[in-house]
Amino acid sequence: MSGYSFWPMGEADRVDYERLVSRLLPDIGIGHSRPLHGIKAIDPDGSVCAAIRTTARRFDANVILFVEALAVSESRRGRNIGGGLLYLLDSAAPRECRWAAGSCKPVMRGYYRDHGFTVGDPGRPLLLPDFELASLDSVYSCWFARRLHP
Repeated sequence: MSGYSFWPMGEADRVDYERLVSRLLPDIGIGHSRPLHGIKAIDPDGSVCAAIRTTARRFDANVILFVEALAVSESRRGRNIGGGLLYLLDSAAPRECRWAAGSCKPVMRGYYRDHGFTVGDPGRPLLLPDFELASLDSVYSCWFARRLHP
């Protein structure tokens, strides 16, 4: 990851974020009406090459940092940039967040498992010590979660 930098992402980054996500993840909603929060990766040329969008939400008695999208430019894949963004969730999450969670396509289960997440089976709830994440739609059908701030 030499030469890459990671920065908080906010409303000023919306155009770059939407360009990246609409190209790489066309089947997810961009969320124009919600504030933009997360982390962006800047390549050595100064361009946004990856981003992770997050939203903290209360869920039962927990505050969970939901991963809404993780996108890495095709030309930058295989350099652990996405893994770096996932690693930074601990420092980016509000202190009251005890878990990070999201959903993925079945083909991505191994990726999230390799980065320390518990990953559920397609279409099945994910049972965790503090709560349960209910079953999902047929595309992003696998929950993933890990404890934050160990």
